[in-house]
Amino acid sequence: DEVAGLAQAFARLLATLKEERAREQAFLALASHELKTPIAAFRVGLENLLAQERVDREALKRLKVQAERLEALAENLLALSRAGAQDLRLSEVDLYALASEAFDRFQPLAVSLGRELVLEGAPVKVAADARLLERALNNLLQNALLHGQGAVRLRAGRDAEGAYLEVEDQGPGPPARAREGLGLRVARQVALALGASLVLVPGPPFRARLRFSVDSASSPRLSPGATSSGGAA
Repeated sequence: DEVAGLAQAFARLLATLKEERAREQAFLALASHELKTPIAAFRVGLENLLAQERVDREALKRLKVQAERLEALAENLLALSRAGAQDLRLSEVDLYALASEAFDRFQPLAVSLGRELVLEGAPVKVAADARLLERALNNLLQNALLHGQGAVRLRAGRDAEGAYLEVEDQGPGPPARAREGLGLRVARQVALALGASLVLVPGPPFRARLRFSVDSASSPRLSPGATSSGGAA
């Protein structure tokens, strides 16, 4: 019995190591795929500028956009790695305040695209990693503005099932069998790390909702996905 128990323990350990190895390979493949195109475009743009005698400001603006895209990709890959490793820095986060900041950041993009961006909801506090949650929300908003349709509504609130953050647009959403992009994958991994969930509701309207679990408001400690002692304001 002892030998059998030891063998089973080794078998479980081997299975865990194989899963970790598979996740590592998938992460490296994803990083390589996502970074290859913008890095190549950035390099070509720099080479073209170096070949010119005068500074082309329009070309510099395009390179700035590429640099911003690379920065976002790096932040997404870092968030994916941190969430997967459960490297969390929990604090009390007001979802409505987080949504308000995202609203201000993305309003210029919405205006440039001729899209309406609306903020709705009320203050509600949860225990979460603010930086990871901000990255997940950025991804949902960017997807809605770049790939969705009509007005985009950003909501934060609380209902019978608990606290939530939601991004809604008037399009149908991604096809059911479509492979999730990096943005949605990061949002889903962040939700998992925080003890929350990412729910995608096909449209129109299409909704992407980060749902936080209900927990005792009097709990003395902050646990991932739980409502903090601050409760809803």
